[in-house]
Amino acid sequence: MHDLTHVTAGPVGTLLAPGQPQVGAASASTGFQALLERLQQFAKEAPAAPPVDDPDQLRAAMARAEQSFTTAMELRQKLEEAFRRHQS
Repeated sequence: MHDLTHVTAGPVGTLLAPGQPQVGAASASTGFQALLERLQQFAKEAPAAPPVDDPDQLRAAMARAEQSFTTAMELRQKLEEAFRRHQS
């Protein structure tokens, strides 16, 4: 199971209005790209679910699936926030 709760968006930076010098653009793009790569790596490394033979294994499998889903949704939310900042 992957524990990516320590993942942070990093310095996304503040982008300036169109037409102004994009001083923070490089750090914003870098932060967004890092989050996107982290989500892609997380998806690639997700292990296949082992067979479930009894109720205890089912509970454990469901807990792992819930943790994985929660982590993916947290990364998605951070990506959306970085994207919104980039669009501002």
